[in-house]
Amino acid sequence: MNILYTNFHPGNGGGHTTYLTYLFNNLSKLHSSSLNIFIAVPKNSKLNQDLKKKFSPRVFDVDFPAKPKNFFHILKNVKVFAKLIKQNQIDIVHTNGTPDHKIVMLSKWFYNFDYKIVRTKHDSLPIKQNWFTKNLYDKYTDHLIVVSNYQYKKLLNRKLQRKTTVIINGIDLQYYQPRAKSNELINKFGISKSDLVLVSIAGTYVHKGWQLLVEAVSKFDKESSDKIKIIIAGNYPAQDLVEKYDIIYSGNFSKWKGLEILIEAISIIKHKYHCNVNAVLIGSNEETKKHYGDLAKKLKVFSSITIVNRVEHKKIYDYISNSKIGVLSNKYDADGELFTSPLKLYEYLGAGLKVVVSKLPSIESNIDKSLVYYASPENSKSFAQAIIKALDDVNFDSEYVKDFAKQYTWKARAIKFKEFLNENFDN
Repeated sequence: MNILYTNFHPGNGGGHTTYLTYLFNNLSKLHSSSLNIFIAVPKNSKLNQDLKKKFSPRVFDVDFPAKPKNFFHILKNVKVFAKLIKQNQIDIVHTNGTPDHKIVMLSKWFYNFDYKIVRTKHDSLPIKQNWFTKNLYDKYTDHLIVVSNYQYKKLLNRKLQRKTTVIINGIDLQYYQPRAKSNELINKFGISKSDLVLVSIAGTYVHKGWQLLVEAVSKFDKESSDKIKIIIAGNYPAQDLVEKYDIIYSGNFSKWKGLEILIEAISIIKHKYHCNVNAVLIGSNEETKKHYGDLAKKLKVFSSITIVNRVEHKKIYDYISNSKIGVLSNKYDADGELFTSPLKLYEYLGAGLKVVVSKLPSIESNIDKSLVYYASPENSKSFAQAIIKALDDVNFDSEYVKDFAKQYTWKARAIKFKEFLNENFDN
């Protein structure tokens, strides 16, 4: 039996890297004439570099692009992947994320391979219900592995549940065992015997919740908090995590702008997903400021939201430059469904922000899904999921969205308007 593992992370995949490193090392001990294991991962990934030190002949360099803008790159790598399948007579491909799962699916479809596909799903986010994802899991997943009973129970598709197995993650007991305290760290962090030391080794992405630990300790009185030291192990938090605002909305506060949907989404993110985000909403007057402030208090997110009255247009960029995600939660009401073309959408893209926006016909007809994170209008849960997805998207290409926005500058519009005048009124 020949098994090929895949992983899409181009850098350090965090838990994915740890999980696959241990799995590959332990399965390699069982490697025999009847069981051959291989792995295909991006060339520059930590997983690739680590495993090649011991298993070079069985580690293959393969990228797993998945976005529509990478169409030709996808086709190229499907061909590369298919060649590996043929050369190594692979019986089972074990995928570990949606990008690699897509390449594996396309390879099987295009080349009519008969290998089986196993997918390990590491997160507990709901599986999308669109046509493509249904086919991915129904037709191109022979077996699904989840890492907790909670994930298993969250599977809504009974057919998928029947072909799912729970295999809980493991631990390296040779490494994680009681041992003498590190004097080096005690000295480095100035830890005294009376200190309570709290440690997080889960990483610094917002969904890991390290910031909630910091926030909780900050609520102690000074005497107590002075005795607590927090150590966050991992890479220094990305700039977007230490900026003042994760989310920005700028515009008028009319009801059809859907600000209550955005505030409800922030509440879901904080209380259901246990992820603390900060938002700034710009453009209120005293009446709307009180109205939406009261809603934020009711939903227990008042401390997470800053509401600002109208500011001069030239000063808005000061807020945009300190934000990560621009949100437009327009509703179906008024002009929203068919006629709106929000200026702020193009301004957010031009500034290189990630943009979460209502999936309205008037917007969808002009803006490809590779540029934004679409959410269902008037659906706070959908907006919460889109915001979380945007926050965690390490493959976001800010230059790509900025290049798109260059087509829609006021200068470009003036040129088109002049061309229109010349074509229609120039005698």
